[in-house]
Amino acid sequence: MKFVLVAFPTAPTPFTYSSEVKNLEVGDLVAVPFRNKNINGIVLQISDKEPSYPTKLVKEIIRKNLLTDWQVKTARFISEYYAAHTGKTLRLFVPERIWKNQPLKRTTKIIQAEANPQPEKKLTADQQKALEKIFSKYNTNNQHPTPTLLHGITGSGKTEIYLRIIQAILKENKQAILLVPEIALTPQLVGYFASSIPSEKIAVIHSNLSEGQKIQTWEKIHSGG
Repeated sequence: MKFVLVAFPTAPTPFTYSSEVKNLEVGDLVAVPFRNKNINGIVLQISDKEPSYPTKLVKEIIRKNLLTDWQVKTARFISEYYAAHTGKTLRLFVPERIWKNQPLKRTTKIIQAEANPQPEKKLTADQQKALEKIFSKYNTNNQHPTPTLLHGITGSGKTEIYLRIIQAILKENKQAILLVPEIALTPQLVGYFASSIPSEKIAVIHSNLSEGQKIQTWEKIHSGG
């Protein structure tokens, strides 16, 4: 018998349940009884220690590995650091319809990156120096390297350095996130990256997308496709 801490989008604090479900892991989406009905929640923690109060049983696993262990840890850190509602914090990581396990009513076209093929640019001496310094810093055994600030005026070639770093990350079968300060800059920037990275490997998500587009993009990122 395992005892699991489960968070819900509507409850201010997580609740503890007992579980006989095999292969249950942190980050799984599970169905549990709550206030005379079954609702879905995300597993935050699993323990062998039985609590001093009675617990209800987890009904079933709705979706395996909805979130990774580090994503759950990040969400819990945000919740504790900012004294925020745990469930609401987790909703930043998972679209509501996926949390509720509700299929889309219609197929929505995913925004595709439009490539503008260009020959690979030759790096300037400053770009090459910056890139080598970044790679040397992160290609060590240091599991927690300090952040790197890339400073340069507009038009100095920072975007090309971001591109080269992301290309290197993709070669290791990993993912990268590029944050853009304005939605208006997205098409131009995506086109720049799509000239060197296959468009199927690029996912765009922002607040102006419809619910269906957000969900399909989320699924694309989640699956690594």
